Amino acid sequence: MKIQKILNNNVVITKDSNGNEIIVRGLGIAFQKRRGEELDKDKIEKIYILNNEKISKFQQMITQIDDKYLAICDEIVEMAKINNLELSDSIYLNLPDHLQNVVQRLDDGILIKNNALTDIKLFYPQEYQIAIEALAIAESKTGTIFPKDEAGFIAMHLINAEHSLSNKQGKQIVKLLSVVEEFLIQKEIDLPKNSYVYERFLTHLKYFALRIVEGKKVLSNDEEFSLFIKNKYSQAYKLATEIAKIIESEFVYVVDDEEKSYLTIHLAKILHH
Repeated sequence: MKIQKILNNNVVITKDSNGNEIIVRGLGIAFQKRRGEELDKDKIEKIYILNNEKISKFQQMITQIDDKYLAICDEIVEMAKINNLELSDSIYLNLPDHLQNVVQRLDDGILIKNNALTDIKLFYPQEYQIAIEALAIAESKTGTIFPKDEAGFIAMHLINAEHSLSNKQGKQIVKLLSVVEEFLIQKEIDLPKNSYVYERFLTHLKYFALRIVEGKKVLSNDEEFSLFIKNKYSQAYKLATEIAKIIESEFVYVVDDEEKSYLTIHLAKILHH
């Protein structure tokens, strides 16, 4: 592989066997090298396969960030893969920058509280646990002690990269999950949080929330099915209707009958658990 562009001593742009631009990182991989020269393959530590738009953004980021934060991000991504999380390329653009900013803030004595931390731990336990382990990696590489609130922020980066969400959309999903749970608690509904039924309910709610923040709808609207569900699970349907009104008010999204019906089914299982 020949060097197309040198971003710094440790990062270069080259091309793969198909002629696609890729970014390659490795300690000293571009030291005393020039454009057009062959890369030392033994020095390659990481290859980033990004689309053209993201390569451009990566080039901008690399001029403003220390390479160690890229290395930390790589370790976190590998750990996520081991735990079967599929992350989009956006993680390489957002997480290293976040980590560097955190260290700079903490060095200046600035602490930011994560008000959504409890909700993130509850609704995304796998991502949160990976984030906790990520803190240990970051601390060992930077010498900076990260507060637990930062595990919540890192978990949000993982969640956003899982679903290709913006940071705003990710926060909206966590807020929606929290609003629904708070409503059910106020209604004194016994939530079987350690059960498969509750896990399935949360999974449904997450995808429902994802559709809401993306402004998407279910493809069909079966009136007969909706009427059947309404009559069969009247108590759960009443709860679903109240939740729909809250969502419409808080998130400016009209919940249709079929979406309400599927929500009813999961609520009925919780009520009868």
